[in-house]
Amino acid sequence: LENISGKHLVSYVLYLQDTGKSASTVKTDLAAIRFFHDKMSHPKYTLPTNSELGVELERRRFGQLDRTWSGPEFNRLLGKAMAENRDDFILALYLGRYAGLRIHECFRMDTAAAEQALRENALTVKGKGGKVRIVPIEDDRITMMLQRLLEKTERGHKLLVPDGVPTDRAINGMQQFILRHRDAICDPTAPDRRITFHGLRHTYAAEKYTSLVDGGMTPLDAHFTV
Repeated sequence: LENISGKHLVSYVLYLQDTGKSASTVKTDLAAIRFFHDKMSHPKYTLPTNSELGVELERRRFGQLDRTWSGPEFNRLLGKAMAENRDDFILALYLGRYAGLRIHECFRMDTAAAEQALRENALTVKGKGGKVRIVPIEDDRITMMLQRLLEKTERGHKLLVPDGVPTDRAINGMQQFILRHRDAICDPTAPDRRITFHGLRHTYAAEKYTSLVDGGMTPLDAHFTV
């Protein structure tokens, strides 16, 4: 391992790509190689970064299909929500796109959680398996909509679920809203795209991943941070 150089990494990347491995796998493998190479006492070469390899690493995808939303697609659906005065849908869209929340995490939020988020400038989210994570609020539009919804929601009630409506029905309303407008908002050059609310989380995660790696974090570290 002390003797490997950039040419070996290039050959390995080309081999992985030829065998159909995803960009995620390629970057994680490269990160693992660099991790162990750094542990060597007397490495013969300094390994190049991904950008210095001279081979194109395809954009990371989450799963077999690219479900990320484009900017125009997001803006078009946001415009539909604004036209219908659906502040609940607007906030949910912001939370998915700019905080990476899952749809049930958005609709679970009550006034206490919203007030805490505004105080701490961070969302405390209970996600899959009951795991709690802290998500910084990095977009002022989330703050603005949290304040707006708080003003018209009775204390102790859910922010995006009307009184007397089951949470799953409110979630289904958001999903049906996307389904109803999907053909109108999707990129016309990709008519077979089937975007869903969860795709907003993919967009957020892909953006965060790129930002972390560009900021000097290894792909492996960035993968687990996202």
